Amino acid sequence: ASNSNAFGSLIQWYEDKPPVALPCIKTVEELENYSPPPVEETLWNRMIEYYYAMKEYLEEGNLKVTMRGEFVKIDLQLHTGGESPFMIATDLCSSKVYEWMYESPESLHRLLQIITERLIETEKKMRTLCGFPKTGRWFLADDTAQVISSKQFREFVVPYSGKVYDELTAGPNERIMHMCGRHTQLYPALVEDLKIHGMWGYGSLNKPKEVRDGLGGKMWLLGNLNPILLCEGPKEQIIIETKRLLDALLPCGGIIIGDGYNIIPETPLENLQLVVDTVTGYN
Repeated sequence: ASNSNAFGSLIQWYEDKPPVALPCIKTVEELENYSPPPVEETLWNRMIEYYYAMKEYLEEGNLKVTMRGEFVKIDLQLHTGGESPFMIATDLCSSKVYEWMYESPESLHRLLQIITERLIETEKKMRTLCGFPKTGRWFLADDTAQVISSKQFREFVVPYSGKVYDELTAGPNERIMHMCGRHTQLYPALVEDLKIHGMWGYGSLNKPKEVRDGLGGKMWLLGNLNPILLCEGPKEQIIIETKRLLDALLPCGGIIIGDGYNIIPETPLENLQLVVDTVTGYN
């Protein structure tokens, strides 16, 4: 919500579920004439205000945390969040973003360029305010790009997500990607163009052998057990699927067995423990 609002989306707030960004670019004409609102009028500015208020609260000694009797230092972080320029554009334009890749590609590229430049500028500012280095690990989600072709991904996603990574990361293991859904067609672009170091949560729709053949040994991987299976079972199938994932990916190294992607709130803890026990007892 904060990133979408930073580029003009109104936010629908609810009492019992997460907020929703409302599209603010509904026609090609609006796309062609788009300009972002001043940062001072957005949730990004509110985040900075909250950061200073919380920092003052901590510095005045209002909150103390101990672990095993020892005081623990609390560090505040401030960052824009991990949505990619294409993902933010989807929030701004809704599903029309996919139409405009064909009907108005130049205008869409202009929007993506505006988003990318302001995203980088604001993230660097936030890092400076917190006293963090301007480069470091960056977690980026491209959750609306998995439905497009490899060719479209390389045209409308790679230049902009790539620029974010180039500006905000510098060392090994710093380019982290999250992508739900089925995205095997994008593996070459992730490896060759974006040079991703790790996939943090990849969708359960991608079969373990496909992930092995496309990404195995080329980046570290966290995933991708079916969340519905983890929630509903049966337990025997959870064991089978965990072993299938290990059989395919363990030889590649650099894997973390997890959900793909997220844990359903009603998931029994014993089902998750079953995954842990299967991994630790695997041979």
